[in-house]
Amino acid sequence: MMVFPYFVPNASSASNTRKASVLVADPEIDVFSPLVTRLLSEGLAVRLATSVAGAKAQLENDVPDFALIELKYVDGNGFEIVEALANLGTTRVVVQSIYCNISTAVRAVREGASDVLPKPMEVDVVLAVLLGRNLDSVPIPDTISRPEAVRIEHIKRIYAMCGANVSRTARTLCMHRRSLQRIMARDSFSL
Repeated sequence: MMVFPYFVPNASSASNTRKASVLVADPEIDVFSPLVTRLLSEGLAVRLATSVAGAKAQLENDVPDFALIELKYVDGNGFEIVEALANLGTTRVVVQSIYCNISTAVRAVREGASDVLPKPMEVDVVLAVLLGRNLDSVPIPDTISRPEAVRIEHIKRIYAMCGANVSRTARTLCMHRRSLQRIMARDSFSL
């Protein structure tokens, strides 16, 4: 379990006035992350946790104003952290996970998350959503794929894994062979 203390932007900010704080609970984010650098440049006190136990330990010390939570940890899942933060009631919680899909997004919102973001995502977008800023001023990256494009890429990958065998690909994808052939003809697969 790795728990990091507060990271304060500069030494002069260690006065009696309380800085807005953010808890970043993610096993992949450390003090050298571009996200942490940007949060510090925004004047926020940043606390990091790489485990569920570490995040819960951070919550015993102080309730953060903002929280960015991953869902998968070695010692549990992020829903435990989201639920603990929801019970405290004052934190804006954003879930950002590589395991993001509709069912996990719905569960995260039901548990108390304000927003759910997939990984990877541009730091500017994550910051805007986390801090509750207007997204109109943030350029949305072109790297966000359309759902149909993701579906086609998945079909192409399975098709290649199946040795360009249409029937085997259709069985693997649990779809009718004719439906797969229509998709392949429409999206110009090489048959």
